[in-house]
Amino acid sequence: MPTIQQRMFKLKEMLWIRMGPGSATIPKNVKSISLRLARKIDNGHRGPKKFVREVLPRLKFRNPWLPIKVDRTAENHEAAVMTIHFKGEAGKREPVRIDMKFKPHEEIWAALAEAARAEEIPPTEVEIEETEQIKKRNDQSKVVRELQLAANARIKREKELLEAAKQQTNAALASEQS
Repeated sequence: MPTIQQRMFKLKEMLWIRMGPGSATIPKNVKSISLRLARKIDNGHRGPKKFVREVLPRLKFRNPWLPIKVDRTAENHEAAVMTIHFKGEAGKREPVRIDMKFKPHEEIWAALAEAARAEEIPPTEVEIEETEQIKKRNDQSKVVRELQLAANARIKREKELLEAAKQQTNAALASEQS
């Protein structure tokens, strides 16, 4: 059973959702965002899928009021499109369509941020410090894991040698008795 400290560390690893691409506030004049892409990454849908997996959770975390619809029923040969709908203003602004096919997720985020006039939220010093602590702990865990694997391999090899020696001894005793 994990300790409280281990549980808290796992919670701190959720820090990724608070910083990075997509960690921005969207103005209230944006009514909704809808995306249409294919399930598979073939034929130019890799960037849109990565955008949905990495950037969209951050965007939703910072803007819980914003309805975001993701439709994954498109075929791979169809376009991957994002549509940004705006609330009715005096000029009745038209929805903005962003073609996402064959674009990396950073480029898709930049187009969305520009079209919606999103304001990036920089990470605080506490978040940066916690991120460094997480990286440091992960590096330490990697070293410990490698040492444990080496120790397990050594113990396994010793057991194999011991078993081989027992078999040789039993074979020698059986040959003496016959």
